[in-house]
Formats: sequence, C-alpha cells, structure tokens
Amino acid sequence: SHLLTMTSSVDAMTVGLDEFFLAFPDDVEAFFTLAYGATHWGAIKSALARPPAYTSVRVNTLVTTQDKLVVALNAALVDFNARLQAQGRPTIAAVPHLSLSDVVIVPSAPRVTAPVDATTTKKIIVDRLCGEAVLRGSDIFARGVMCASSALNAGDRVLVYVDLDHSATRGSDAELHVGRKVLLGVGTAAMPRSEMFRALKGLAVAVQSRLCADAPPLNGVLSGDMYMQNTPSSVVAHVLSPQPGDTVLDMCAAPGGKTSHLATLMQNRGTLIACDRSRRKVLEMKAFFESVN
Repeated sequence: SHLLTMTSSVDAMTVGLDEFFLAFPDDVEAFFTLAYGATHWGAIKSALARPPAYTSVRVNTLVTTQDKLVVALNAALVDFNARLQAQGRPTIAAVPHLSLSDVVIVPSAPRVTAPVDATTTKKIIVDRLCGEAVLRGSDIFARGVMCASSALNAGDRVLVYVDLDHSATRGSDAELHVGRKVLLGVGTAAMPRSEMFRALKGLAVAVQSRLCADAPPLNGVLSGDMYMQNTPSSVVAHVLSPQPGDTVLDMCAAPGGKTSHLATLMQNRGTLIACDRSRRKVLEMKAFFESVN
C-alpha cells in the first residue's frame, strides 16, 4: 500500500492525523470494495490508518498469573496516570481480557485536541519506524531522530513530527525540512540537539501527549512477565491449542511471540521447532526465548 495525504492548517507541508488515509492500487481497491462494500471497506482503511485504542499484552503464565500481572501493570502506570491527572485528563487502568485468560488489556487515554502553535515551538522530525512506535506509546530515542530545531536544549518543549517522504537528512535543521510530515504530539527534550545526533542510544524526547489515543510507554516494563502482542496474534496459539508433549513446527517464527506462546501453552514440554530465513533472526529469537524462560 502507499499513503496519500492532504495538507492541514499547521503549515503547508504538515498533514494532520485525521487527514491521513490509506490508498491501494486500483485492482486491490476494486477487489476489496466488491468483497466488503464501499462503506465497510472505507471504514477498514480508516481504522488501518489509526493506532488502536488499547494495547494488548500477553501474560507469561510460566512465571505469573493474569490477576498478578494486572496488579503489577497498574502499579507501573502510576507515573503515566499522574501525568494525565496533571493535564486534567482521566486516568487509565489495565484489565483482564474477558475471553483470553492469558491476555491483559491496557486502554489508551482519550486523545487531546489542544491547539498547537507550530510557529514558536521547537520541533523534531523522526523516521517512520520511530513515528509508528510513538503512536503506540513509545518515547523517542536518539536513533530515531532525523532533524531537530537549532539551539534545542534539554528541557525544551518540542513538537514531534514524522517524515512521510523519507526526505529528511539526519542531523539537519527541522525548520528547513521541505517534505510532507505528520504532527504526532508534544514532548520534552531529554538531551540537547548535538547529543541527539552523536548518541547511538538513550532517551531523546519524553512524549507528553499525542494527537491520537494516548498509549502508555510499556517497552521494558515487567520484562519476562509479559509480552506485548496484538490480540489476534494471541488468539492464534489458542486456536492451535497445543498440549504438553506435542510436536509443533513454526516455519516463520521471528520475532518469536507466537512461538513463545505455544511453548507456554505446552508448559515447556514437547518439541517445538522454530524456523526463519536468516541466522540473525534465529539468534535474536533464541535470546528472546531464554529471556522469557
């Protein structure tokens, strides 16, 4: 697929999230329009262009339970909820999935619609993968920053954009960016501009609010006790329903989420063969499997 956009009022080359939509080649559009009907197909495309309203995490039932993870997650959300309260926004709480006994749902906070002054606020522009992570609740780390306003210092308030056209040169001035970009939210710089482009890792910007449903940052939270996995992916292993002692072949296993779920349902007893097409992916999977017991 490719992304089509319209301009918004923030500036001539900025696209608002609400104006952002997906388009497919004509033959694909025709096929799905016939299959779903124009109205439903339009709704599907609209949903695909937006981050989900909740984050789904799978419980590692070899080391904890669904109820214990709900308690631990809500404790981990204290700082996020304090920030919401300071902004006059409702807090959120993790809840057990009603049908899947090893899944916990973390709803996103309702979106904010505060006006944005793009003329006086400093800005950064991130790459596409970083932008997608921001929409799913992540803060911004140094490797994802492509451009930043000059004289940006730690503690400065910044607008966060994602580069749509892959036109940004790493290290360039964000004010000089001429391609299309999407405004994602507002954050606070955690390091000065110069350090953002020297560092290979480290927190660059703490995101304070997003212009979409606001998901909490969960990367690295309760590592080993849970795994961030979309609900449909968690359903897969339950449909297969492997039992202890079974033999299972997973022929496209990286990064290992479904495979580790199969092992959990098998209570780590049986034979589970996980394959992928590169040695690097297999080594990364092996390290992940060891980290989650």
